[in-house]
Amino acid sequence: MLIDANVVFDLFLSRAPWYAEAVTLVEAIDAGRLSACIAAHTVTTLWYVCRKAFGSERARAVVAHALSAFSVATLDADDLRRAITLPFDDFEHACQMLAAERAGASAIVTRDARHFRDSPIPIVSPAHLIAQLNS
Repeated sequence: MLIDANVVFDLFLSRAPWYAEAVTLVEAIDAGRLSACIAAHTVTTLWYVCRKAFGSERARAVVAHALSAFSVATLDADDLRRAITLPFDDFEHACQMLAAERAGASAIVTRDARHFRDSPIPIVSPAHLIAQLNS
């Protein structure tokens, strides 16, 4: 699975009401019940958002925690060129989809399914994934 940036931000910024679902997903990863990654550009954006919100020291700790919790899916220049050509309204979402593709992800976990309607990779909400894990 590729965990979309919004779910990562829910976790590390303790965003209500989604924080509990994000924690549950990380617990499933830690327990070996779920294999998940995040896109490399999610890490840089997480740093930027956390530094603005909390300062550099806490941002560094958050990013270190993210890097220990998730594997990282990378993109190269060809991927970025391809992302521009995809029928997504948002370049970042096209990059998330390509990172998932490159990582061999079976799904993208996001609260923003409407942004991924053109994705060939299945989309699943955190709540739906948690329900699947618990069944």
